[in-house]
Amino acid sequence: MSNNTYTSPNLVLLSFILIFSPALLPITYCHERCHPSDKRALLEIKKSANVPNWNPRTDCCESWPGVVCDDATNRVTTLSSVVVDDLDGQISLSIGNLLYLKRLSYVTLPRLIGPLPPTIAKLENLEVLEIRATGLSGPLPDIFGSMKMLTILDLSDNKFSGSIPSSTPHAPNIGFVDLRSNKLHGQIPKQFGEFKSKGVIHLYLSSNNLSGNLPATLANSNFDTIILSRNMLEGDASMLFGTNKSIGFVDLSWNKFEFNLPNVRIPRNLSFLDLSHNMITGEIPHVWIQSNLSYLDVSYNKLCIFICNIA
Repeated sequence: MSNNTYTSPNLVLLSFILIFSPALLPITYCHERCHPSDKRALLEIKKSANVPNWNPRTDCCESWPGVVCDDATNRVTTLSSVVVDDLDGQISLSIGNLLYLKRLSYVTLPRLIGPLPPTIAKLENLEVLEIRATGLSGPLPDIFGSMKMLTILDLSDNKFSGSIPSSTPHAPNIGFVDLRSNKLHGQIPKQFGEFKSKGVIHLYLSSNNLSGNLPATLANSNFDTIILSRNMLEGDASMLFGTNKSIGFVDLSWNKFEFNLPNVRIPRNLSFLDLSHNMITGEIPHVWIQSNLSYLDVSYNKLCIFICNIA
């Protein structure tokens, strides 16, 4: 009898099928673009905020609403609520593990509650942070100044309280800061006259509980837009103006500002100016009538002349 072992060809074929057949492998290891660490973070976010339409059995890069991946790296670069009806819960601390995220946009989600996670500071590639019209509350962490790629910070129409994060203007590329319609209080930090960005600056701080005088450093700033309306700010705001400034839109209405209007020299580019509901004195300089202003409201002050619109 021969000592050679005989192996049936059918057995070999069956073994090959069992080991190598893609149909028998878990789907997460075949053809899935989503990076494992990104998917883990997204599943934690799903759990914390009750995201209704993210199926863990499917590829997050291909079929999860609001998730966009880079075609080259397959890393998650955008997380958005645009196509999600509503979220109910909180933003997970795991948001900070989406290290390649460039845009985070949660808009009109009144049942999204809790604080803004400080782990957002880990997102070194984040360019746009837009969390608007949600139920988020509590103090804002002072983390934005260290975010080197951040250009747009929109945290408007939420329930954030406490003071304004002072380091925000030190983010080297930030040019748009919108913190209006919250419950922020205290003074505007002096750092808001020290923006590091060399580009155009838009600042929106209206409809909060801000108080006190404007920091003197604002005299050195050159905003394109500044809206401080509906606060309790007081004192002299004339440092925002000057013929050497390029500011185009100013709304200081519904505060307690008190300064002499004839001393104000408006910039050439200024087209919108609302100073109404303050305690400003003097009279409107005649030169303003010949300026580029298309809208001027100085009503409800202590002026000698009232003008509402300039055609």
